[in-house]
This record gives sequence, C-alpha cells and structure tokens, in this order.
Amino acid sequence: LEEVTLRNDQVSMNPPGAEDRIAFDLTVGPGEHLSLEKVLCRFRGSVLELSGGYDLERKDLFTVEISTPSLDLEDLGLRFHDHGRPSEGRLRGDVKIMASRSDPLATVVLGKVEGEGISAQLHRLPSPIRDASFALDFSGKTINVNRCIMRVGQSEIEVDGSLEGWRRIKGRLGV
Repeated sequence: LEEVTLRNDQVSMNPPGAEDRIAFDLTVGPGEHLSLEKVLCRFRGSVLELSGGYDLERKDLFTVEISTPSLDLEDLGLRFHDHGRPSEGRLRGDVKIMASRSDPLATVVLGKVEGEGISAQLHRLPSPIRDASFALDFSGKTINVNRCIMRVGQSEIEVDGSLEGWRRIKGRLGV
C-alpha cells in the first residue's frame, strides 16, 4: 500500500509500511447481494478484519463488522489536517454496524472498543490530547463510556456515562 492515501476535509490516512497488504473475498450472491466475507488489512504490525454485506437490489441496508486485536494508529498514518503530526496509540475491539442509506438515524451499533495511549491534536483544542485511554460499549443507539481518562494541557480529565441517539444526542456524562 505504499503511496496510498485516503483523505477527506478533516483527516488523512497514509499507512507508512511498504509491506502493508489488504486481501479480501468478495461475492455477489443470489438476489444481488454483495458480500464481503473477509477483508484482512495488515498495516506493519497491526491487523484489522472487516466483513459485511449490501443489498444491491434494494440499495439501502448494509452491515459492517470490524474487529482488531490490536491496531496501532501510527501503523495507519492517521493525521488530522490542521496538525500534521500522526496520531498515536492502540485500539482493540469488535463492532457490528447495521445501517440504512435511506435512514441513517436508524443505524444500530453493537460491540466494544478500547483505546490505550491515544495522542492526537484536534483543531478545536488548544492543546493536544495525550495518554488517553477509554472503554466504550455500543448497544444499539447507546454508547456507554465505561472509562475515559486523558491529559489535555496540564489537566487530567476523566469522563464516564452514556449517550443515546443520533439526531439529538441525549445522555449523562460525568467529568
């Protein structure tokens, strides 16, 4: 994947490993169903597995499953555009997303994601986030923040609680 870059207005991803690989098994089945049986992404020492499906006939519903035992953000070459430094830290987790193109607010997310040693510079914060660790549980349209500790500037910030919904997010977070 040398010299492959994915980007949008906010963020870019340019994996630095010359030996990085993406292998996949794609099937178009009966009834015009697109099925990604397994996408295996190897970025230096990190592994990310994806699978999913999309109904080509109705062109609406899709599912995506994402799993990683350990994903190093440096292996992805993840950068926020307004600050060229790469993000750091490790993620692990298993998440399943079921969504509708015609009704994105009906999206359901299930699973868990944990992060350790996360550091990133976001343009809306005057100081970088450093040494963040978190544990998130996704249950439908609810995100439970079981643990989130980070350093911003000279302050240590700890957050826990839950958020619900996509249009008007509701919930309680303790800081």
